[in-house]
Amino acid sequence: GVNNRPPRFPAGSSSTSVAETTEDSGVFVIVAAAYDPDRWASIQYSILSGDDDNDFVIESTSGMVATGSSEVDREKQTPPIYSLTVQAIDVDQFVSTHLLFVEVLDLDDTSPRFTVRGYSVTVFSTVPAGWHLLQLVAHDSDSAQTSPITYSTTSQTFMVDGTSGLVTTVGTLMPSTQHRLNVTATSGLPSPLT
Repeated sequence: GVNNRPPRFPAGSSSTSVAETTEDSGVFVIVAAAYDPDRWASIQYSILSGDDDNDFVIESTSGMVATGSSEVDREKQTPPIYSLTVQAIDVDQFVSTHLLFVEVLDLDDTSPRFTVRGYSVTVFSTVPAGWHLLQLVAHDSDSAQTSPITYSTTSQTFMVDGTSGLVTTVGTLMPSTQHRLNVTATSGLPSPLT
């Protein structure tokens, strides 16, 4: 037979998702396979565009897409969707392309950070218990759904609201006394990063 037709991908585009990876390469993503109406024609696959950092690789004869040698990090990809243009070319150089959208799903892999390295507050010793001293703020580059931030302290003199980061007095304060307060911001990991 004569090879006179290009390979064909499914109509439209394809979409899939993969969890962000920090160390593993070669994690299966999807098979972007084309069909060649000239059945004897072999097809070679490649990623033409949409992946400047080589976060993905495609097996040249099967069209299997996997994570590449670098990490696939949701926090570095904005928005967290890759638009990969996959090419299929047969032995007579007939070419087809296909758009493959890969959404990177978030894992809680970063630690929260306070917006300010340290705080200093001066307050009169006559303030009542429950006095609002300070609002602590921490941010985590992971999404709020995978890493809600909670605040905690072991202080007996001050209390920090676990959700809002609001610091209040527990009781009356001694005059002319300095207090040091250590607060931990924890992200939503099963084994939290602090």
